[in-house]
Amino acid sequence: MSKELKDLIDKAEEEQHTKAYLEKTIEKLQLEVDKLKNKLESKVTFKPTPIKHITEQSESQEIVVLKDIVSSLNQKLEKEEAEIGQRIDPFAGHRDQIVASG
Repeated sequence: MSKELKDLIDKAEEEQHTKAYLEKTIEKLQLEVDKLKNKLESKVTFKPTPIKHITEQSESQEIVVLKDIVSSLNQKLEKEEAEIGQRIDPFAGHRDQIVASG
């Protein structure tokens, strides 16, 4: 076997090994993302407390407080989703390359 042919075979085997490794890594990360999403969904459940009869003025104050709570929960959710996205983002550009070369 010529050296060039052996080098090509070695390179192809190395690329195949790298591709398999990256695919496995992507699968693991996707499982981790799914776990984190489930965990996040279980933490974000909102359980309202019963409200007794109150005046309209205090009711509007309650609405303002509830809007603030919802707003802060949305911000927290967006932040956590961004953190999850940053964990898998380094591999996002490689998925298309792996699929295209496969």
